[in-house]
Amino acid sequence: MLLELVERISALTGVAFSQDDMADCQRRLNGLNTLDGRAAGWRDRCMQEYEQNYEKFRRRLKEVFGLEFEPDREEKQNFLLYISKTAWRSGSGHVNSNFLKREINRRYPMSVHLILECFPCCFSMNVPEPEVSNLALYLAGKMDRGAYRPECVIISDRNPSVLYHLKAQIEERFVHLLDRILIVQDYCYPKEPEYYKDRLVLVTDETVALHLPEAVFIKPFLTEKNLLDITKKLEIKTREIRERNFCAFLQRYGADRPHICREHIKDIKEFLQITGEKKPENSYEFVLDINAVLFPGIHYGGTENSIRIYLLKYPFMHRGTSVRMAVFSDYEAESMEMKNFYNCVRMILNPDHMRRLEKEYLL
Repeated sequence: MLLELVERISALTGVAFSQDDMADCQRRLNGLNTLDGRAAGWRDRCMQEYEQNYEKFRRRLKEVFGLEFEPDREEKQNFLLYISKTAWRSGSGHVNSNFLKREINRRYPMSVHLILECFPCCFSMNVPEPEVSNLALYLAGKMDRGAYRPECVIISDRNPSVLYHLKAQIEERFVHLLDRILIVQDYCYPKEPEYYKDRLVLVTDETVALHLPEAVFIKPFLTEKNLLDITKKLEIKTREIRERNFCAFLQRYGADRPHICREHIKDIKEFLQITGEKKPENSYEFVLDINAVLFPGIHYGGTENSIRIYLLKYPFMHRGTSVRMAVFSDYEAESMEMKNFYNCVRMILNPDHMRRLEKEYLL
């Protein structure tokens, strides 16, 4: 086909193709969707097979890792369509480039690792590295967001019909930022400060607001100022919950103090020899966009969840990146705390946290 196209183009335009041009054209031809030339019904049979594998994938996420993946019908079809296109491209020797894969690997380590861990056994395919992060985004949209959502408590003496209208306004505006919304009558709200520690408190009575300095005073029908005040307080509450949980998980997984490596190291092999670390059995490694590398591992029995951080005084080059930090994460598959574990990993890989570590332990 390539030679026929080149001859026709040369005859019509008089343009001569070099060997590099021919190779580029061949790569583009390999990436074309050739389904139209297949036998009738071939696409439907393929999609049925992917549908069965998709159900195996969902069951594995739930039974082994305790995760629910519930996309709507359109999201599911888009996910399956992208999987099928990935398989067709890989079979023809064509792989999409992805210049954002290092950032995606840092932002969504759980989803990326699940694709690498589950796809070979559920879909009988090894996803090319540049395609992994694109597939991971489909999972991240459902499972990696909203991990630290506070509850909302509305304290008021108003008529219930007014309060439910108020609740509907808040749900519509902040549906992805709140865990749930509770309504409490003003005569029976708890007085203990601990009750409001991780909750966004809204009050419609000035007297109650005086007793609860953390509360946001609102009108029964929300104004723009009320919405702005709620947004600011919600950001503060979410940040407080995230940072408090992060500190607790750092201690739980043994990552509250990094290991300092002061030797001059030339490559990753020498780094592993000096530290005594080993690559995970599945050999995954993610070079990230913050001069760091992540070695995530998933184990099935016999180990506890742990995270180890290494700060390097003298960075070394690895796959085009000057590595200043290395993170090894070991997760026990059946511990059913995967979201908490990988949220901790993700926050460790936050550039601000990396700068704090360097300032505290290296400078």
